[in-house]
Amino acid sequence: EPGARRPAVGGSCTADGFIWPVRRCRLPLAALFAAPSPPGEGFFIAAEAGKDEIIMKKQALLLAHFGTSHADTREKTIGAVERDVRAAFPDWEVRGAFTSGMICRKLKERDGIVIPSPAQALEQLLGEGVTDVVIQPTHVINGAEYDKLMAQAEPFRDKFARLTVGAPLLTSIEDYKAVADAVQEQLPEQQADTAQVFMGHGTEHYVN
Repeated sequence: EPGARRPAVGGSCTADGFIWPVRRCRLPLAALFAAPSPPGEGFFIAAEAGKDEIIMKKQALLLAHFGTSHADTREKTIGAVERDVRAAFPDWEVRGAFTSGMICRKLKERDGIVIPSPAQALEQLLGEGVTDVVIQPTHVINGAEYDKLMAQAEPFRDKFARLTVGAPLLTSIEDYKAVADAVQEQLPEQQADTAQVFMGHGTEHYVN
């Protein structure tokens, strides 16, 4: 749409010789480490509300999360991110998907909650007539889940007028510096008799 705010172009990456434009949402890094957004339209509320509606927006932001089976954590993390993105890009239809099949299966079997995979979400957007899609992962690194996301997006690259895939949080050296600064701003003042320990999940992926 003319004058509509668009995610900023941040670079490019290749998948089987195809150039995927990489786009970044303009979300302040510090917001990822700050207090969660106020309660409001969260991930699952939005998913339910949009299930039977015919959307008029032809451009969509698909947020690809690893996912979590803990409802309170979903609201404070995934829900908060999606509310912020929705507020930042009001002209875009914002949807969410989980890349973890294990989490999706657990939620469906235990809670009766159906969360789409990226491929399922793209298929739904295609059926609703969306023509312009930006997939923005909330993954931290370019690891196995990001590879899975790219593989699921691959069959759709010629089905939309425009399909772009964003980069994970830590992609460039500048990203690491920016995140380190954002974390540092959130930490309490260092005391002589205390220490701060950071723990990562870890992965067998070569990006580790």
